[in-house]
Amino acid sequence: MLNTPEKLAGLYLRLNGFFLLPNFTVFDGDSHTDIDILGLRAQGAAEIVEGYTLPQDPNLILIVDRYTLALAVAQVKGGRFQHGLTSQGHLNYARGLAPNAEVISMAFHTKTQHEAIVISPTDPPELNISLQYVNHWIRERIRTMMSHRMNLTKTGSWAWSEPFLSDYLYLYNLQVD
Repeated sequence: MLNTPEKLAGLYLRLNGFFLLPNFTVFDGDSHTDIDILGLRAQGAAEIVEGYTLPQDPNLILIVDRYTLALAVAQVKGGRFQHGLTSQGHLNYARGLAPNAEVISMAFHTKTQHEAIVISPTDPPELNISLQYVNHWIRERIRTMMSHRMNLTKTGSWAWSEPFLSDYLYLYNLQVD
């Protein structure tokens, strides 16, 4: 079961065109553990509603659209930033799952600022994404959807299949004046 920070990170990836596999079990050497979120995204993936292409985060898309197929290996921590959240064993295991995909390490965490995506100088590089930034971006995406008067509400079929999204839309509507 996903915790709230993992749900938030997953929703962000989902709204940016990733097909998600949450809590993916990894057999890494003598033990097993999990990857919080595996996400697969084809280059140029987009959602179009009523002829309008829904916005994606340009900071993320600039990175992932370099590849025909991207496989995100995401670790999520509800606490402060930590370097190297994704182990080399996890990355190697993921490479075996999608040999034609470019594996991208992602670390979701909290920071004190709404920084955009930061690429760490580690080897291999890791995308560091603050959950505050993710939350802000999701709220802006929903605001855009609502301003275009799209029928994407809790009762819409799009939201029914994604429980956290329908919860988020409901909470969003509670806070809108």
